[in-house]
Formats: sequence, C-alpha cells, structure tokens
Amino acid sequence: MAQFTPLEYGRIIFIYGFCNGNGEEAAREYHRRFPESRQPSVKVFANTYRRLCETGSTIPKNNGGLQAALENLANEIAIIHAVENDPEINYPNFSKMCH
Repeated sequence: MAQFTPLEYGRIIFIYGFCNGNGEEAAREYHRRFPESRQPSVKVFANTYRRLCETGSTIPKNNGGLQAALENLANEIAIIHAVENDPEINYPNFSKMCH
C-alpha cells in the first residue's frame, strides 16, 4: 500500500468529512481540488478515517499483522514448552509464570 504524507492524509480526512463520508464523492472532490497530487482510491478515504478513529493516527502500521502473528506464535511455543516441562501445570500457576 502506498503511504501518503501527513499533509496528504490531512487532506484525505478533510475531504472525506466535507463529502459526509461518501468515498466516491470524496475521490472526485480530491481530484478536483488537488489535480497534480497523487490520487487516493475510494477505499483510502474510509480506511484512513477508520484508522484515525481506531488508533488516533492516519499513518498505517507496517507489518502490524505479521508482528501480531509472530507474537502469537512465540506465545504458543512458550505454552507448549511449559506444558511439556510440567504436564500437571494449572492455569493460575501458568499465568504467574507469564507475568
């Protein structure tokens, strides 16, 4: 996904609001106002707004999905090793080990 500059993301949010959340109308309005700029797709308007509401930032996090998957994998491996080392382990004891 091509990232935009902070100024471009600001424009994207402004135009999306100006067009009452209508992505297609926002794409047309953005092109009308900024014909020489990179043109965001219809999806970029909604995704940028959603990201701003969810994270407080318009900037996408790179490899966020990959990082979460790696952390989950590491946690699963730790659980497997803990159970292999002590098959009688119970949840409260395991929980204490993790903190």
